[in-house]
Amino acid sequence: MNKSLQKSILKLLLCIIAFITMLLINNNSYARSYSIKDMNIQATVLDDGSVNVKQSITYNFKGSYNGIYITIPYNLSDYEMDEVNGEISNNAIYNGSSVILNKVTDSKGTIYKETSYATNGDKGKYTISKDSEKYTIKVYSPSQDTTKTFILDYNISNICVSYADVGELYYNFIGGKWDVEIEKLNIDIFLPNNETENDLYAFGHGPYNGVVTIVSKNQVNLKVSNVKKGQYVAARVVFNKDNIKNSTKIMGANELSKIMQQEKNIYENKENKQKFTNKLLVLAIILFAYWIILLFIYERDKKYVAACAGEQELFEKYNPLIAGCIQGSREILARDIIAVILNLIDKKVIEIEIKQNLKEGEPYKYFIKKTENAYEKMDEIEKYVYDWIFGKNGVLNLADRLKEIPKQKDANKRFKELNEMAKSKLNKVGANISKVPVALRIFNVVLFLLSIILVFMHFQYNKLEIYDFNSIYLNIGIVVQLLLIFLPIFMGIIYILMNFLVATRHRVHKLIRKFTGQKIATTTASIVLIFLVIILITAIFTKTSRFLIVDELLLGISLLIMLTDNLMLKNNANMIEDFSRLNMIKDKLEDDKLFEERDVEQVVLWGKYLAYGVAFGVAGKISKKIKEMHIDDDLEYLLESTSMLEYMNSGYYDFYLYASLDRRFVRNYNKATKKMFSGMGSRRWILITEEVGGFSRWRWPVDFHGGGGFSGGGGRGRWTVEHSKIRSRYI
Repeated sequence: MNKSLQKSILKLLLCIIAFITMLLINNNSYARSYSIKDMNIQATVLDDGSVNVKQSITYNFKGSYNGIYITIPYNLSDYEMDEVNGEISNNAIYNGSSVILNKVTDSKGTIYKETSYATNGDKGKYTISKDSEKYTIKVYSPSQDTTKTFILDYNISNICVSYADVGELYYNFIGGKWDVEIEKLNIDIFLPNNETENDLYAFGHGPYNGVVTIVSKNQVNLKVSNVKKGQYVAARVVFNKDNIKNSTKIMGANELSKIMQQEKNIYENKENKQKFTNKLLVLAIILFAYWIILLFIYERDKKYVAACAGEQELFEKYNPLIAGCIQGSREILARDIIAVILNLIDKKVIEIEIKQNLKEGEPYKYFIKKTENAYEKMDEIEKYVYDWIFGKNGVLNLADRLKEIPKQKDANKRFKELNEMAKSKLNKVGANISKVPVALRIFNVVLFLLSIILVFMHFQYNKLEIYDFNSIYLNIGIVVQLLLIFLPIFMGIIYILMNFLVATRHRVHKLIRKFTGQKIATTTASIVLIFLVIILITAIFTKTSRFLIVDELLLGISLLIMLTDNLMLKNNANMIEDFSRLNMIKDKLEDDKLFEERDVEQVVLWGKYLAYGVAFGVAGKISKKIKEMHIDDDLEYLLESTSMLEYMNSGYYDFYLYASLDRRFVRNYNKATKKMFSGMGSRRWILITEEVGGFSRWRWPVDFHGGGGFSGGGGRGRWTVEHSKIRSRYI
């Protein structure tokens, strides 16, 4: 990355940091966060079919809050039952009739009093609202940077069902709308009137790490750790109907066998889903191994020890551009243009005149000019570069011309034409030939299509709920506000990320050039980076990330195979020796071994070594050595140029910056970003705040915020995401 780009990004980063810091200083709500460390629920089944719930929630508050919301549903929708039955089940039977709140306290012993109205900043109060589906408690308890436990005691009326043979409790204790992770969850269900364990059955639904235990004839326990946002935890307990002998919800049919069959089906459905996911993961691993095998068969040449002799012969046989493509098993790179120019200077095809620069900046100016009968001394590739550099000019300032070339409209087109010439030359000498059979490439396309079909089947089979669209709809107002406020910041961040991705794509081949070639490396890096970002987003923002990540891995690997099989290049048998010798020269230039073996005074190939070192990507080593040796004044003067050194050592990165299509897009995006930031400077940005409980914060659409809650649903062992009707929110 050149220095001007680095400075631009640095300035942008500083602006972003300064802007965010200003907001943080003026609005401490940005530091606000909360989490639930422990939740302990004790549910006692009463003889009238109601359940008494004592719920203890330990919150860790960071920042200022006014209290919490807790929403308790008494209506149930059962996603898993619908799935295994293949039809919509009638779950109204599991609905409670009402919720009776007995007491609200906290860890400090405060007893909260019910009131019809309260305002933010009040304490020791709570209000109640209800509708046909839910019962909402709004607890007023100002908190700042503290840990506090809220304890609720309430009854859910008429929720248990009495059948002809058994009684049943089926309830979602943690609803899928809960919007904060619960580190530790413990649920105890007590049956004080139960006489024996013979008729006692318990099933847990929710995260896969949940454990259900029948502790005794009177107690069932559910334990779950790290309940993620959007997950629910439900319990289904079947017991002797005498426990609810005074229940008014009586069903005359025998239901035990039906319940057991339902739970068996749900469990098997969950197991089958997990097996399907595991099979896709195994397939993804097999495809990755298959890709590695393809690389070894169709990309990597056999290597053997070759005598490091005849360097001059190789230099005469291959110009630096072709030598670099053979050595790196790659297509041409922008740095090859520099390498060809340096080689033509060394061959005296291009004359260089060095003049002292009287102005500030570079110590010297480097003028290049054409020579007579130049075309007779060059091959077709060198002629193309020669004409590209000079055009109609006879004399040029080399540094200025190198800055100008990437900015020309036809730079990308000329580069592609040069690449086609190089491909033709390489094919003639038997280098960098695609060896993957057409039939195998067709097979790889079929593999990709098969992967798409399997992923689609996986989605259908799991009925994956990726996003909570109701939540997105409800929060769309907040999202719009954030976009309006932070749009310049978002654009700046995206600009930085795009620069990082493009720079990585162009540079990552250096890390693996000993194994594979440039084009396949950059394609691989691009695909891997894209899917890593997708997987990261999935892990953060989706409810069923473990299943989706497997799908994304499978698609990513199959796409990688399909897009890189035609980029796997090998050398013919007659080229392997030259390939090995060129690699040996590169390794010795890089490791300084070449200089240890030679008498410095007898080395007459310094200009050649510099040119080919640029093509091999090791220009830094050779240029440093030349400057230390003091053996060639022209070369030393040339290497005094900061810009020339940057061109050689960075791989002529300016060419990618200005000429490549992705960089053109980034550059246009950068212009839009600058306009946005300049607009920020010309507008008056007002941060609207309000005092809430003595603390300044953003003015949001509502005055209470938070998350967590309960809802209904069920299914043994299948811990899925379901639309919840209960939610707890913080203030």
